[in-house]
Amino acid sequence: MFIKTLDVKNFRIFKKKEFNFSNDINILYGLNGQGKTSVIEAVYYLSLTRSFKAGAKDQAVLRKENKYFEIRGHIKIKIIHDYFFLWIKENIYL
Repeated sequence: MFIKTLDVKNFRIFKKKEFNFSNDINILYGLNGQGKTSVIEAVYYLSLTRSFKAGAKDQAVLRKENKYFEIRGHIKIKIIHDYFFLWIKENIYL
């Protein structure tokens, strides 16, 4: 899976920001407090609908003085193999 774009609004320090990623290596760099970890957290939030910070509530990622936040992403999925799984439970008696 490749993340092509990430759009955040009212998330952590970002009022509104769009990130465009390449299919190769992407490097986040900057001074402390500029949002590097917030970008990673937004990707995590988009994937699992929660923060990676233990016990963090949705209000913790909300930018101050706002009522909502948005995270949108455009992903590209490349299927290499198709898998079929079958689970069989044995010794079932009726």
